Amino acid sequence: MITILIILLISISQTTSQAVEVVQSFHKFSGNNASGTGGFTAVVNEGDNFGASGAYADINNDGMMDLVIGAQKSQDNYGSIYVLFLRNDMTVLSHQRLLSSDLTAEVNADYFGSSVCSLDDFNENYIEEHVLAVGAYGGNCMYVLFLNQVGHVNSFQKISETHGAFTSVLDYASSFGVGLSSVGDLNNDATGDIAVGSYKLDADEAGVGAVYLLFLSSTGSVISFQKISSDGDSGFTANLAANDNFGRDTGWIGDVNQDNSPGD
Repeated sequence: MITILIILLISISQTTSQAVEVVQSFHKFSGNNASGTGGFTAVVNEGDNFGASGAYADINNDGMMDLVIGAQKSQDNYGSIYVLFLRNDMTVLSHQRLLSSDLTAEVNADYFGSSVCSLDDFNENYIEEHVLAVGAYGGNCMYVLFLNQVGHVNSFQKISETHGAFTSVLDYASSFGVGLSSVGDLNNDATGDIAVGSYKLDADEAGVGAVYLLFLSSTGSVISFQKISSDGDSGFTANLAANDNFGRDTGWIGDVNQDNSPGD
C-alpha cells in the first residue's frame, strides 16, 4: 500500500449552541503519479510509510508554511524526509528529499524520519537557516538539522548515547527519538529546547517508557537534560507499568496552569 498525506483546510462556523468544524477543502499528496498529486512529483514506493510523521515551517522564508514529511521505511528502512515547498493554494511548488545517508555514513536501518518537528525558536538565525529535529528511533537517536532556504543541510548534530554530549544510558531497544516536540526555550538561554520520547526505555525493554527534556546548545548538542519517568527523580509520580509506552509521542501545550513557566 502506498501511504499518502492529506491536508485538510478546516473552517469553523459558530452557531448559538456549538462550534461546527467543516472541511472547507483538502489536498492529497502521494507519489507514483506522472502529473503529481497536489503538485508532488516524487516517486514514493510501496511500504515507504510516507506521511508517518509531519511538521510545518516556513523553510524558504517566503511567508508560506511548508511541510516536512517523514517516510521512515524508505530505502530499506533507512528512512528519509521530504521538504515540500507550498504555494498559496497549498499545492507543491517543489520538494527536497533528505536521506540519512546524506548526513553520515554511520547509518543503519534506523527509521530516519519516524518523527519530525520544527524548532522555530531555536536561534536568531531563522532567516538564513531553519532548524529541524528528526527522529530515528531504530538507532536510538535523533538529528538536529540546520537547513538553508532550498532545503539542503548546512550542518547537523546527531544525538544518541554516544553523540551530541548526551550522557544518559539507553537500553538496547529504548526507541529514543520515537516522539519529538519543540518546547520553546525552557532555560531562557536564547536557544530552543526539545522533548524526546523513548517509549521502550526501562524495565528490561518492557515498554514502561520515558521522556527526555534536552537543553540544547546553539550547535544542537546537549548542554543538560532531564529524564521524566516513573523512577521519581523528576517529580513525576505516576505509577507506570510494562507496555504503557510512555513517551510514544510528545507535544507541547503551553502554560496550562498559568504560572508563567515556559510551558507544560
